[in-house]
Amino acid sequence: MVTINVKDEFSPLRVVIAHDALNAIDLSMEGFRRVVEAETLQEHPESRPIFRHRVIEQQAQFLDFLNCNRVEVLPPNPQAAAFCQVFTRDPCFAVTV
Repeated sequence: MVTINVKDEFSPLRVVIAHDALNAIDLSMEGFRRVVEAETLQEHPESRPIFRHRVIEQQAQFLDFLNCNRVEVLPPNPQAAAFCQVFTRDPCFAVTV
């Protein structure tokens, strides 16, 4: 177990927990409708199909960016069959170089 000590929200990023997205899945809009309530989808018009290969590619580019900027990337312990673990709950961050 690694302990991460966050003292503030503005210091340089040194360590991050980030998933590699290898358990992402393809998900059509029909697939969304099966797993997400209609009201929730209406609240999020940005929702659209997910293509596994694109998610993996984009996440790999992001992880490469972090590594190139000397940020240590720690993998999480993924839950079985939790395809959506690649996505963050709080996507608000800034990376400056």
